[in-house]
Amino acid sequence: EVINLKTTFEVIKSTVISSDEKPRGEIQKKPRDSEVGFFLADIGILGEAGSEDIRLIIENSEKVREKMDNLQDIYFFLSEYYKTHGKGKSSNVKAIEMRIRRTISKVLCNVASLGIEDYNNEQFLRFASTLFDFSEVRREMDFLRGKGSTGGKVNVKKFLEGSILLCGE
Repeated sequence: EVINLKTTFEVIKSTVISSDEKPRGEIQKKPRDSEVGFFLADIGILGEAGSEDIRLIIENSEKVREKMDNLQDIYFFLSEYYKTHGKGKSSNVKAIEMRIRRTISKVLCNVASLGIEDYNNEQFLRFASTLFDFSEVRREMDFLRGKGSTGGKVNVKKFLEGSILLCGE
């Protein structure tokens, strides 16, 4: 009986271990999925078109860190994911880039609006310096107040690196 129990235990153990391993090229969903969802909600883009792109980048940050020097590689990474998984989103690299850029612009506007309402807001202080250059947030705040002719500029690389940092990587 002991030998049978040990054999059964080894079979169960090997099954569990092999089910945890994913092929190297496959994108993995992580248990911190809800943490990323809360982050996206905090920055005000939970329902935006580019939020799924940003979610995938954050959840697969290990693979993305290697490609962070060249943003085009990240866009190609997402394009391949959409082609293989058929998520109903455009797999065109330019469309992915513009979708992400528009979504980050929305975050910049949201953060600047927080700063206009309450300069000492905890979320404003955390997001303004981590996700953006503070000078760009200030320029966006001036634009929203009508004091400036142009809004702040978006730095996609800084935003993605800050997002990965804030989500606990």
